[in-house]
Amino acid sequence: MDAIKLLLEELATKKASMEDVAKLKEMMSNRDKEMDEKVGSLETQMEKHLANMTEAITKGFTGVNHEKAPEAPRFKDFSEFVGMVKARDIRIKDLAEGAGNTGGYLVPEQYMSEILRVNLENSVVRNNGARIIQMNAPQVNFPALDMSSNANGSIYGGATAYWGNENASITESQPTFDNVKLEVSKLTAYVEDSNEMEQDAITNMGSLLTQMYGEVLAFEEDFAFINGDGVNKPLGILSAPCLVSVSRATASQVHPSDIVNMIARFKGSLDRAVFVVNQSALPQIYTLTDPSGNYVWHANITGKPGGTLYGIPMIVSEKCSALGTKGDVILADWSHYLIGDRGGLRTDYSQHFKFQTDQMAYRCIKRVDGQPWLKSAITPRNGGVTLSPFVTIA
Repeated sequence: MDAIKLLLEELATKKASMEDVAKLKEMMSNRDKEMDEKVGSLETQMEKHLANMTEAITKGFTGVNHEKAPEAPRFKDFSEFVGMVKARDIRIKDLAEGAGNTGGYLVPEQYMSEILRVNLENSVVRNNGARIIQMNAPQVNFPALDMSSNANGSIYGGATAYWGNENASITESQPTFDNVKLEVSKLTAYVEDSNEMEQDAITNMGSLLTQMYGEVLAFEEDFAFINGDGVNKPLGILSAPCLVSVSRATASQVHPSDIVNMIARFKGSLDRAVFVVNQSALPQIYTLTDPSGNYVWHANITGKPGGTLYGIPMIVSEKCSALGTKGDVILADWSHYLIGDRGGLRTDYSQHFKFQTDQMAYRCIKRVDGQPWLKSAITPRNGGVTLSPFVTIA
């Protein structure tokens, strides 16, 4: 390189001879040959390294030694490779989701934010005319007249009217009063979940849990309004002293005469009356016919489940007793049922109560009571059998 540089400087000053120019050309030619040899050597080394890399990659994915495997296909460009994939060329190894190492690891699983569930049924008692009282204290009292009998001399517990002649003395009578007391009980639900669940779940856990447990409390209070024994819970109609039970014509069945006898023992407003039946009784109720062979159950106009039974609306509820047991079919005027709410549904949560275990705590509380306000069934003036706004089959 120094000799070439020196000759170039002499050429620049016009001091070089023709022999020097020939010598310069020879030296330049030798330099070009030397550079070509070095470049060729580098290309050879690069091809060798590339071959080694291809062998390692092939062996890692397929477990086959590259020396024994067929020569890897060569493509002019990426479009040729894509074309062979579409044509399922035998030189292209298939990729599939079925196994992780053939591509399954690349396919993500999908989780929906929607939580699948069967909705709980709506409230039977609250939604069908029960009288709801907002209580400002844990207890509330209602003065009530004695309604146990309409027999002569027993109306309102003793209020009596007398027929008489002109100037005849008037006989005194007095009604009897009673007291109906609502006293709230506490219905609660409680759940804990980890803060990891709070952060990582695909849905808002706070909203989900409070909504779910609110629905659970509504379901349980409605169940108590029908079935409760009154001990630290509402008094349900099936345990109430004012309930009238009709003897079943055929054991474990519902007969048309049972429905007719229930209506005959009903004391309330037929405009507000509803039948509430267990789903297990439907196969029999839907096929009930009167003595003329006419069906006594009719679908309602909108086509929703329920319909009417002898013209009275019917509600299907799993809160009724199973077919063949007391309470499988109920006829009720729910305006005679009192519900006392003390403050409504309360939902609370805390991230501090379970701080040591890094959990969230949720609770739902409802203070409520309920009971029929009648203390007994009603004895009519004539007829000999008691009547009630709450009738069932026993």
